[in-house]
Amino acid sequence: MRTERIEVHPSRPLLARYLEPPMSTDISIAAIWNVSAAVYHADQLADSHSTLEIARKSVAHWYKLKNHLLPRPEPTPAMRLGIAAHVLLLQPSEFDALVAVKPHLDRRTKDGKQEGAIFDGYAIGKTIISEEQFEVAQRIRDAVLAHQLAAEFIEIANCKEMPIRWECPRTRWNLRCMPDLVLDSSIVNLKTASDPSPDAFQRQSWNLGYYRGAALYCDGFSALIDKEINEHWFIVVGSEEPYDVGVYRSDEEFLRLGREHYLETILMLQNCGKVNCWQSPWTTGVNTLSLPAWAKTREERSFP
Repeated sequence: MRTERIEVHPSRPLLARYLEPPMSTDISIAAIWNVSAAVYHADQLADSHSTLEIARKSVAHWYKLKNHLLPRPEPTPAMRLGIAAHVLLLQPSEFDALVAVKPHLDRRTKDGKQEGAIFDGYAIGKTIISEEQFEVAQRIRDAVLAHQLAAEFIEIANCKEMPIRWECPRTRWNLRCMPDLVLDSSIVNLKTASDPSPDAFQRQSWNLGYYRGAALYCDGFSALIDKEINEHWFIVVGSEEPYDVGVYRSDEEFLRLGREHYLETILMLQNCGKVNCWQSPWTTGVNTLSLPAWAKTREERSFP
């Protein structure tokens, strides 16, 4: 992965030379969806990056979630930490309304039971984190705000956590996304990672489908403003000491392949609907199992 050094010009914002005017194109009408994050994530009418990723792994799982035949998965501790860090950075005034910090309580005692019951009522509908996670989330926030480029992204953003719903003009499929930061002609998403270094985040972007999500976000914003947007960035911060921060710009191939792959997922779902068979292709036949390319390369290096 190439690392580009950004020179700061004293008479213009740090991001100015990267934010070029977008080109106009005809894309179907979209709308900002003025709902809470809870309502956004509970929506079953439009697919998001997360739900499309579920479909890529298992169409049956996607179908059952859509039809309320399976409960929504509980967020992992890493997800809870990421949510808390997002809120501290992007919606600090909403932190108490969205996140509950669970105190250390001994519920075996009378006082502990009473305090626990009070907390349980207070935490309904909120993301619950531990006191230790809260401390880490604060360190993550401080690290991002201490990074010159990342901090400027946050400062100059036009909107933060903006839900968008639109109909995909290529497939007529209902889609939704919620970019972390929206600039005039760019989308910026914040990610936490155990290793935010270039090689590690490149692998994570592939393994977790971040490239597909980046393309989806760009297409949603493009539909909203009726102009083509292909400018996407990641702010990536380590989830443990020393909380390193890296800024990554998604290149053309990253977005092109991401768009191609998320559209393939939609087409797969449409084909399932046509025959009313909600099964992944890999479950309907015999799959050939071979070693991945990296394992073959490692073997060649180990045994010349």
